[in-house]
Amino acid sequence: MDKHPSNTTDVDTALKNAGFGKFHILIVITGGLMMYTANSESWSIGYAISSAECEMGLDLHEKTLLLSIGSLGMISTQFFWGYLSDKIGRRIVLIQTLLLGCICNIFSILVTPFWLIATFRFMNGAFIAGASGLSIAYVSEFFSSRHRSIAILIMSIFIGLALIMIPLWAWLIIPEKVSWTFLGKHLDAWRIYMLVSGLPALLACFTLYFCPESPKYLVQAQCYQEALEVLKQIHKINNNQTEFTTEKLSNDEVGNKDVQIWKLFSFKYVWKTFVLCILQGGVFATSCGLFLWYPDIIKHISVSKEDVTVCQALDFGKTDTETDCDSVDDSVYVQNILVGVAYTVGYVVISALVNKIGIRNILVSFLGVAGLATFALHVVVNQDIINILFILLLTLSGVCAVVVNAAVVDLYPTKMRGMAICMVMLSGRIGSILASFLVGYLLIWNCQVTFILFGVSLIGCSILSVALTLYLPNKNCWE
Repeated sequence: MDKHPSNTTDVDTALKNAGFGKFHILIVITGGLMMYTANSESWSIGYAISSAECEMGLDLHEKTLLLSIGSLGMISTQFFWGYLSDKIGRRIVLIQTLLLGCICNIFSILVTPFWLIATFRFMNGAFIAGASGLSIAYVSEFFSSRHRSIAILIMSIFIGLALIMIPLWAWLIIPEKVSWTFLGKHLDAWRIYMLVSGLPALLACFTLYFCPESPKYLVQAQCYQEALEVLKQIHKINNNQTEFTTEKLSNDEVGNKDVQIWKLFSFKYVWKTFVLCILQGGVFATSCGLFLWYPDIIKHISVSKEDVTVCQALDFGKTDTETDCDSVDDSVYVQNILVGVAYTVGYVVISALVNKIGIRNILVSFLGVAGLATFALHVVVNQDIINILFILLLTLSGVCAVVVNAAVVDLYPTKMRGMAICMVMLSGRIGSILASFLVGYLLIWNCQVTFILFGVSLIGCSILSVALTLYLPNKNCWE
């Protein structure tokens, strides 16, 4: 491990010297696979819950718990993985959490008692929490400041792909009543679906195994020679015909290399931390908490025989105490696939626009329109328009979650970045689980109040996005 050398190049300049090319495409794909895995593991249970309800006779409380238990697991470890990655490195934490999360998913489909399924889903969430936040920190640290935000947003296109494939696999597997025998255990269709949804974690581990540690992390840890070797590897893959001129590296982020959690709440960072956490909590409440119930909500709307509002359709469903285990209307799956397509298009659009209109304007406009779409659901009775409003509501709020994470990468130094992203993601998961419980219980009591709360939350987040630019000292990434 070298001491701080003289006549050196900072790592951001060295990344520019290494060029932009094939290596960065590979690292974005690797990060995308990790994001695909995290979202597939989080949302697939929403499509399996009706079949699980039929097999195990779940009541409302058990359904709500099973939908939320993964987010509880994420909350329990999200900040720990951020701290650990800042301490020992991004890559090793990502590989281990992805692998352990996949193992827990397999165990959750092999057991029968509800409490064991819930336990393994909790553990799955606890491990997948590492991939959900650290993938962004890891990938961003291979890019210079010029390409960093765009790289994160392009990587997030895999979230849209996950949202297409999750309902598509559900459509192909669950209605067909497929059954397998796996490790001596008879698996019904919904268990096979959960197994298939978790397999991308293995592919993410495989690709990550061949990737190096983040050069920015290595420099922050004062491993200058190791970081230089990584940069040479990046340059060799990107530019086979040119010579890499950087010979020594320095740490452009001065200060103690030790991880200090309290700095997130120091005077310099406390406002950033607070505002970004509130924003992510509000965004996740809709994009994850409400989304977990979306397949179930669409199922009730699809069986309605009349033109009614969302809440009227759900109120009619309260009188039907039996769940239809025989069939689910194909429109339920089609509508969810359309949401995934909208997500994918949304990420492509903001990748193209982020450097032109700025993060602030994206947050203000997208969250504002999503809030208005939520209020419109109270009065619209045409089912096609209801579907469009749901797509706007879920997509516009969902893509903003990644925009907030891109802001975190720009606003915190390397030695705090892992903790900062995981702290913000932790707030998002808290918002998600609170919203999931809210939807599960409040829809029964008063559907109108439920959607009013989501609308107010989104409009509030839109206004808060404006306030960010008034206080944050680093204006470049907001203007």
